[in-house]
Amino acid sequence: KKMRILLQSPRLHRLRLEEYVRLVTAAEVLAEFGEGCTGREAPLRGTIWAQTRDYYATLHRTRLSTLQTSLDNDYWQPYPCEGGISLISVQELRPFLLATDRPDARQSL
Repeated sequence: KKMRILLQSPRLHRLRLEEYVRLVTAAEVLAEFGEGCTGREAPLRGTIWAQTRDYYATLHRTRLSTLQTSLDNDYWQPYPCEGGISLISVQELRPFLLATDRPDARQSL
């Protein structure tokens, strides 16, 4: 029960990812131990799942906001290139573009 209270703490979202993973790993071990003793699924599993979903949603939202702020504050200027750039010419994107049937994916920028 104390682990469930800890996992439901509003401060949980302030943990760094590595700290959060260590905490969840410990909670999983505790849940497995409890299941081994009782033969039933631990209610702690539902708490772990819900809190992990919320933690990652907050983490992604925060990181996207940070990225957006960085992109908004950076100075951007067009890169002059003759004839435009085709997405298919970017080697790293080629496997994804060739796998899709979308004609708009191959258009020039």
